[in-house]
Amino acid sequence: MPALLNQTLFALAILLQIALIILLLRRRLASHLRIFTALLIFYCLRSAVLVALAHLITLPHHPSFTAYAALATVLSLADLLLQCALAVALARTVLASEPGPHPARLLLLALALFLLAALLTAGLVMVLPARSPAPADRGVLFPALLFLELFAWSTWRPSTWRPADRLTHAILVGLAAFGAASVLSQAGKCLSAAHRDRPTFAASTYLSTSAYLAVLVFWILRCRAGQPLSPNMKHPSERKSAHLPPAIC
Repeated sequence: MPALLNQTLFALAILLQIALIILLLRRRLASHLRIFTALLIFYCLRSAVLVALAHLITLPHHPSFTAYAALATVLSLADLLLQCALAVALARTVLASEPGPHPARLLLLALALFLLAALLTAGLVMVLPARSPAPADRGVLFPALLFLELFAWSTWRPSTWRPADRLTHAILVGLAAFGAASVLSQAGKCLSAAHRDRPTFAASTYLSTSAYLAVLVFWILRCRAGQPLSPNMKHPSERKSAHLPPAIC
């Protein structure tokens, strides 16, 4: 049953991601959300590649297992870099609604967010059991905490989202929700594995997956509710500005 459930959730996630990508392309939003669209495409391709190779490499002592593990590590690093780029683009969109020069503020904001996320990640890893059979994944915790910080900062600021950036705001809301679920999932798996609590470990494992599926549905609904752009219509974030380059979130 767990194997069938895992395969069903995996297939559902792929289908929802593809549906969202198609929707972004059909409504001419992909060119204005380039990093976000690239991240979705990357997830689909990465999943397809790793699953296809996993069926060929089933045992740790397989001659190609080391190469498979190295490929998975490289893809995880690429995932992290794309998420960091998306966070910077989202921060840029928030700052774009305020008057005044922004490049220096954007740089300082990005550095502050990255540093705080790194410190929180290190602190959380130190608090959790060090010898757990399922240690917390820093590569998951860091971007999750990063988007949570960015969402908290954007909510605290008095600036309002422009109508044309409401989909971008929905993206940030979804990323923050999934980030919260990821942090809880990683902590739950680490603690339950240390205490040999199988039911809690299973629940923690499916928490992040379920949250991601819910976020994908949320994004699809918000994308469908938004007004599509005509071929000659420019997104406000692409208009020339003396302060910042065009947004590419």
